[in-house]
Amino acid sequence: MNIREQLQDGVGRKVATVLVPIAVVAVCYRWWPADTAIQEKLLNGFQKIAFVSAAFGVTAYNLRTRVVDLVLKIEWKPARVDEFCRIARNCGRRLTNLVILFTFTSVWLGGLTICNAGTWMARFATSGGMGFFAASVVSFIYIVFSFERLERFALDEAEQNARDKEAARLFKSEN
Repeated sequence: MNIREQLQDGVGRKVATVLVPIAVVAVCYRWWPADTAIQEKLLNGFQKIAFVSAAFGVTAYNLRTRVVDLVLKIEWKPARVDEFCRIARNCGRRLTNLVILFTFTSVWLGGLTICNAGTWMARFATSGGMGFFAASVVSFIYIVFSFERLERFALDEAEQNARDKEAARLFKSEN
């Protein structure tokens, strides 16, 4: 099983979404600069990351909408409907959670501007915000690969249906 398939199957997702943010929080907290001018620049810079986080949230919402579109547009054989719906439900639920996580992260990072440079609050809030952002990004990577699996499933089914229709048309014209 290659890395792409492991990501599509969610292998290590829970561990990665816990350990990566913890590592990011530790690094941010440990190496927080002592110079308040640099801290001020960092706090202002995190507003830009808040916008990126909001953009990721919008992208996750758009992917969620696309999951529903895939379900509604494809003709299904009854044997495959249950499997596809299970994958689509899981993907949709994770995307909803991801939209909420990115929105929360965006608000948190955007709110860092109220923190004064040189305070423990700024150090703590920045480290926490970057931890949330790291968790969001890791989750986003996993969900994009999960969506790829869902899309592949739908495209394989559509391709098989097209082949079956063509075969039926060819055999019907021969009779």
